[in-house]
Formats: sequence, C-alpha cells, structure tokens
Amino acid sequence: MQERVYVLSNGKILEAFASSRKEISRWKPGPCKNFHYWFFTLDPDDKLIRENITKALYLADVSAKRQYDNLEEKGYYAQIISGNVSQTIKVDSVRVDTGNHPYGFRCYARRSLSEGPALSPGAWSLKGYYVIYPGVITTRTGF
Repeated sequence: MQERVYVLSNGKILEAFASSRKEISRWKPGPCKNFHYWFFTLDPDDKLIRENITKALYLADVSAKRQYDNLEEKGYYAQIISGNVSQTIKVDSVRVDTGNHPYGFRCYARRSLSEGPALSPGAWSLKGYYVIYPGVITTRTGF
C-alpha cells in the first residue's frame, strides 16, 4: 500500500511530495545581488536614496537597517548629496557556503563614482549570511 497526500487548492486536487529542507532551500544569488545593488546605488538625491534603501531593506533583516543607520549617522549619505556624487555598484559574483546554516556568503562587486575624490572607487568584498527562518515560506525573491 502506497501512502499519498493530496492538497485541495482552488477546487483542484494536487498531489504533494515530501522533500528535505536542503532540497527546498536552495540558495539563489539574485536577491543578494539585488540587495547590494539597491543598497549601494546612490544618487545625490535624498528622496531617491531613501527609495533605493527601502527596496534593499525588503530583501534583508534588521541587521541591514542597522548598517543603514550607522552610515546615516556617520554622514555617508550627506557626503554623497553634498558632493554631488553618483555611486553605482556592479556585482561580479556571489559565493556561498551552503554547508552550514546560516549560509555564509561573500559578494564581490565594483563601485564606480561620478565625482568626488573623498570616496574612492574600487573592488569591494562584502560578506553576510543567508538565513532561513523556520515556518516562513520563501517568496519569489528567494527569501
């Protein structure tokens, strides 16, 4: 006798299959790339900076908000605005260690600036963690 599980969804019967947490929690680099793009692509416009940061913060946890608050407190965004600097970031690659949860990642990117000698362009190596919270269904963004 074979046991099967069926789910009723919008009047349709679907067969459900069991899979391990590892199989369903495949890490995707897209959200990581998007977060870094929105968090670090800045123009000398306070409203636009806030819009980009808001988009980035939807892809992260409270630690990203703390980083934003730290940068704000140190005058990073004020320096972008007062220096009339546009900053863009291009993510080259994202490496992830899926051996242990939370998954550590390192994002390799290049920053370029339109103006301003005080902020130097160059290569960045940013690190963080991808955390899967129990009981939370991942969205189309991967979180």
